[in-house]
Amino acid sequence: MKAILFDYDGVIADTMQDNFLAWRSVLNNYGVLLTPNDYFHLEGTPLFDLALRFCHQFGIEEKEAYSIMKSKDDYFLVHHKTTLYPHVQEILNKLHKKRIPLALVTAAEYHRLRQSVPHFVIDKFKVVITPKDVHRGKPHPASYLAAARRLYVPITQCIVVENAPLGIEAAKRAGAYCIAITTTLPRKDLQRADVVIDHFSDLLTLPIMRPLL
Repeated sequence: MKAILFDYDGVIADTMQDNFLAWRSVLNNYGVLLTPNDYFHLEGTPLFDLALRFCHQFGIEEKEAYSIMKSKDDYFLVHHKTTLYPHVQEILNKLHKKRIPLALVTAAEYHRLRQSVPHFVIDKFKVVITPKDVHRGKPHPASYLAAARRLYVPITQCIVVENAPLGIEAAKRAGAYCIAITTTLPRKDLQRADVVIDHFSDLLTLPIMRPLL
């Protein structure tokens, strides 16, 4: 393996609860009480696609989707707390020093990343792929294929680190080796991954990671 492609929300940073609260607050204005189960299994869906899905699911007019998406991001930027998972900075620093090509592949909009992700984190990534960079989001493999292509590494020589079923599906459809972390969902929901771990630091214990570290 020659490169590692990371999802952001729920993998690098503990942001999933803040994202959920942002969606719930906005949808509450439309009389919808969003539950965690409504959201966590759909994590990784591009924001507009998710807003449109919620419109269909809860009987909201489609024309509201853009406004819902924008309001969600605005709420998140005001109320979020950026908390990296334990050992994230240490491991990213180690990989960066060893010149391992790293990519961030996320459903978050680029402007939100730049305003909420610390520079000492995002600067470790040679490539950042957001919805504006691909024609289709997860679970379509386009985002991971684009990341591998921009790193000039075959996707079959890439490790993907994910936390959600749609991201795992995208990684496997692309042809990557996928490691899933149980930060937001239980192991039973992540079984399509090649291996499932409980903590970011568990990456250090995996045989496939040792040559890179």
